[in-house]
Amino acid sequence: MTLFVTELCKGSLRTTAIKVITKERSIMIQSQLKTILDARTISNDEFATMTGIDTHTIVKLISGRAKSISFNHLNRITRTLNIDLNDLFLVTPDLELEVTLQTIDEATKLFSGTLRFIDHDQHCVTALPLTGQYQQSGPLFTFTINDAYDEALEADGIAERLTDLQPFPVMTATKQHLLDLLSQYPEQQAWFEPEGMPLSPNPTDTELERYLQVGNLIARTQYEKLHRLLEPLVMNFLAALYHDFPKFLGNPQDITVPWGVPDTFHIFNFVLAESPTSLANNGITKRQEQVRQQHAFPVSYTSLDVISYFSND
Repeated sequence: MTLFVTELCKGSLRTTAIKVITKERSIMIQSQLKTILDARTISNDEFATMTGIDTHTIVKLISGRAKSISFNHLNRITRTLNIDLNDLFLVTPDLELEVTLQTIDEATKLFSGTLRFIDHDQHCVTALPLTGQYQQSGPLFTFTINDAYDEALEADGIAERLTDLQPFPVMTATKQHLLDLLSQYPEQQAWFEPEGMPLSPNPTDTELERYLQVGNLIARTQYEKLHRLLEPLVMNFLAALYHDFPKFLGNPQDITVPWGVPDTFHIFNFVLAESPTSLANNGITKRQEQVRQQHAFPVSYTSLDVISYFSND
């Protein structure tokens, strides 16, 4: 992050030198060993016994701390797991996200800036406008960032490029639970069809229970995916705001938790609002319904998450 210079212009907080550069550059070669072992419920010790590789070496390979790997170990791992090298390693683009926030107007609650997606492999930079609005209710801030449809990508420009920043597909506990449930009840795969899975006219208690269970897991899986997708954008956006604390976020002594103790704790909801074109392509044409859907599942972070995110860099 660079140093910051701010000035107050006619009631609008104008930030003139904010440049928060994320270090979300994807690793060129990403090992999938941990994901594979987790999916097969194979422990580190078990895998060491199966391959004949020292446990200490296995732990380094699984954790990603190993700086190199021998051909002998590669042969043992791929043969033991019966996989190809393409399954063991994922080659990802060398991408970087740069967030520049230029203005925040405390009267209109509008903000603007620029997002730059930098492709180091192709030596090109794609600059997209960053615009939106925020609302405040006590320690809760809700930021809505506008996305715009990209004809070349046939998708929303920001969301599509944020997807490219993800280094590898993550198998979360919720997603694994959902897959396990669907393997037990394959008839419920119909939930993933566009029309969903309708209940019978007189559903049994068991049917209702599974209906709600699968539905809740699907919703949680979608939320987890959105959380990971927005994290690079959100965290560096918040870093640009936090340098103005307490002017922009308010005096911490004026913000108290319900039992009356002064605290600097804040909650941030983020919504990446889909473009009207993208929503219309999904069959959503009424503006009221668009707004409702866009704000139905905001991604939430706290001020503690921001500290944790950057302290791990």
